[in-house]
Amino acid sequence: MNAPARKRVAVLMGGTSAEREVSLESGRQCAEALREAGYDTFEIDVTADIRALLDALDPRPDVVFNALHGNFGEDGNIQGLLNLLDLPYTHSGVLSSALAMDKAAARAVFATEGLGIALMPQSLAAAPGRPIVALTIAPQPPQRTVAMTWRSNLALSPPARAFLELTLDWIDQSNLTVRTS
Repeated sequence: MNAPARKRVAVLMGGTSAEREVSLESGRQCAEALREAGYDTFEIDVTADIRALLDALDPRPDVVFNALHGNFGEDGNIQGLLNLLDLPYTHSGVLSSALAMDKAAARAVFATEGLGIALMPQSLAAAPGRPIVALTIAPQPPQRTVAMTWRSNLALSPPARAFLELTLDWIDQSNLTVRTS
């Protein structure tokens, strides 16, 4: 009896966004984990050269593991290309990826579906004295971050409120997420 063939997995990493270095590292780690799990894995360093990407995907893998970050990796573009090539892939599809990268569009869909949306700074003003569990600061695409800034357990004291007001002046408020406990 023959052993089943190992699945061939292409790991896409790198890309052209500001998060290229993070993607290269996470792609290497994902590829290593897939190898350790027994998959026939190869890595593709994605650049702006689409012809090189298409060549690297020949012979066809069984599945593509998307470790790309930022634009072209998370915004629906690579997903659309993989759909055209009829290659199964990890990650969300074209529409959900595009919406997730466009915070204003995502909020509009959430509101249409009746989902709650945290607003700033009104949500803080409506809940004085409640601690902030985490505050994540990241710019809107294409200026994605390699590392996010976290501020944990900030009480809504005057200094904390001043910090938040300063932060809100500094960043694009459409990509601010605050969770209160």
